[in-house]
Amino acid sequence: MPRNTIIAGAALTVLALSTYFGTGMSSITALIPAFFGVPLILLGWLAQHGQRRKTMMHIAVALGALGFIAPLSRIIPSLGSFELNAATGANIAMALICGIYVALGVRSFIEARRNPPATT
Repeated sequence: MPRNTIIAGAALTVLALSTYFGTGMSSITALIPAFFGVPLILLGWLAQHGQRRKTMMHIAVALGALGFIAPLSRIIPSLGSFELNAATGANIAMALICGIYVALGVRSFIEARRNPPATT
């Protein structure tokens, strides 16, 4: 799961940078996905190399859940007058990346609960 966390964080960071530079660096809000992506990369790295893997993964999935909910607060109100532009596309992509990541994380937590590691 730490590897999935790093991949999701990298995808969010690439999304942010491509949106920011693709729109002519007109708005700092285009970098919002990176505000979720960079901490996810750090948490994934800490989970691989640290002693608190379980804690890091729970924090990362909680951050991913926030990253799923945040763009929905922009997408849902605009459904009446839906216009596909760079901002809407970035919000949809962020919601998808974070939603898939959270689903994988929850599935991983359930499997870890069902099959605990053998203790010696």
